[in-house]
Amino acid sequence: MKINTINKINKLKNIHKEIELKYINYILKYVNKQDFEYKCIDLPNDEYIQKNFFTILMLLIMDNNRVENLISNGLVIHAIRNVITNTDNIIDNDSKGNLDIVKLENLVLKNVMSLLIANDILENELTNIVPKIEDVIFIKNQLLKSIYEIAKGEEARKIINNKYMSYDKVIQEIHTKIGGELLAISMIVPQNIYKSERIFAFKDALFKIGLSLQLLDDITDIKEDYEANTQNAFFSYLLEKGIKEEEIIKYIYDSKNLDISKFYNDLIKCSIDKGLEGFLEFEKNGLEIGYKDGLKLMEFMFTNRNMKKEWQSYIKNV
Repeated sequence: MKINTINKINKLKNIHKEIELKYINYILKYVNKQDFEYKCIDLPNDEYIQKNFFTILMLLIMDNNRVENLISNGLVIHAIRNVITNTDNIIDNDSKGNLDIVKLENLVLKNVMSLLIANDILENELTNIVPKIEDVIFIKNQLLKSIYEIAKGEEARKIINNKYMSYDKVIQEIHTKIGGELLAISMIVPQNIYKSERIFAFKDALFKIGLSLQLLDDITDIKEDYEANTQNAFFSYLLEKGIKEEEIIKYIYDSKNLDISKFYNDLIKCSIDKGLEGFLEFEKNGLEIGYKDGLKLMEFMFTNRNMKKEWQSYIKNV
């Protein structure tokens, strides 16, 4: 990564922190300071960039395309992400995300309050970005349609009557929504305002990276998904390769089955290649972060998941 790119990422990291501080100011309009925690804002520099890499990447894309009101656009991205996270939390009875309203012990109330705050931020900041009320309404409709697609993908994950989807169906009906759409939604606002082919290309690149990350999640979370009775691309892939269900279950609890390990490596390659396609599109369309940076990011993600051996195997065969 070139020095000027590193400097720009550090500058956008500071803008990202400013966005989080403004988000906190919104929260303070409704919730007393001592009643909530906002996590991870004071992380060391490198750790902060790693944790928030994709949001900073989205800011970089907008900055590269001379999108105005970066702060407001960043607040919109944060609000959308929190609407989705809080909805997931309500379904899963969880409290993931940066905002924790500690005063509220009931998880549903905690998440509903966070969701309402996120919706208020979304309303206010869209009005800052888009001057015409009819355009605000149109963009809100586009965002809601996208969120609905993500919700449909989440809903489709549950296995009904022990029927596993085909691998292609898992990708098409689940991964395109909870993976691809989840990252691409960040470009809906600038795409509708600027009508730029480059922004559309960057949106497509983010979609591919989202697909890649979701496939990697399915590979590493096969045990968790099996125990949660959830559709999993790796499980479906193995079934299509002629591996019996009982053998896959045996593999889940003891990964020494060499025949299955071959398919494991094939699918990891598929995941990495899809992600790198996205980074190559960034490079082709003039973004400072490109293919080589994508390789570094993928290496970091694999190392972070204790999959260094798998990454080295991929690099050896590239």
